[in-house]
Amino acid sequence: MLLAAVAEARQLAKANPDASKPDLAKSLNNLGFGYYRRIGQTEKAEEELCEALDIYIQLADTNPLKYKRNVAETLNNLGILYSDLQQFTAAEESYQKALDTLGQLPDARGIIDQLDVAKIYNNLGNLYRDTHKMKKAETAYLKALYIYQQLMAL
Repeated sequence: MLLAAVAEARQLAKANPDASKPDLAKSLNNLGFGYYRRIGQTEKAEEELCEALDIYIQLADTNPLKYKRNVAETLNNLGILYSDLQQFTAAEESYQKALDTLGQLPDARGIIDQLDVAKIYNNLGNLYRDTHKMKKAETAYLKALYIYQQLMAL
């Protein structure tokens, strides 16, 4: 069913690229992260996530407020995939780019953005823990914890 949705989104994107690209990127992200990664087809997962990222970057060039969050989400998903594959340098780069992307938003203090930032810091903490960089892990976890505590106080 998901494969059929992606095939349909690709067809729609060819027929009407401007209107269909967001749906195609979302479908590719779901297919790569939510399906291929879970069934162990990591090369396909990376391929779909990278295609989704390329589309979201193009969309963010014309409408950053609407699509930079999607860029960051896809980068975070790539970071998780690379962590799964023990490609730790690529994972760290993806997480850092995701944080940088969210930091470019003018309302990056909003609750949803801060939840995303905390989630990425938590993922960075997991990465550093897995690579035995315990001080960096602690710092990342504490940043995530601080954000969650601030949000609970709202």
